[in-house]
Amino acid sequence: MPQGNVSITYADIEEATQAMKSSASNTLNPAVQEAKRAFDHAIANYLTMPQTNAVLEQKFTEFYNQLVELVANVENFADQFTQIKEGMQQMDSDIANSILNPPSQ
Repeated sequence: MPQGNVSITYADIEEATQAMKSSASNTLNPAVQEAKRAFDHAIANYLTMPQTNAVLEQKFTEFYNQLVELVANVENFADQFTQIKEGMQQMDSDIANSILNPPSQ
């Protein structure tokens, strides 16, 4: 199993977090919403087979809900990076306090 040092800065974590959140908000979510609009438009205006429409709408709704969940998961994953950063900051503080205030023996 490879061993190595970890080298990451708080700025690296913030950059990764912001990139994921930006992608979710500015790219993924608009694309999902545009796909829904296009589907709704096509069903309403071009496909007029009642049984087929009902099945397509059901299947697309399932697919759409999965896409919405995917976007939310990207944002949740980004939040985990923030939690990692906060945990690192807390660990740094705890170590410094431990050095400054060693336990009595």
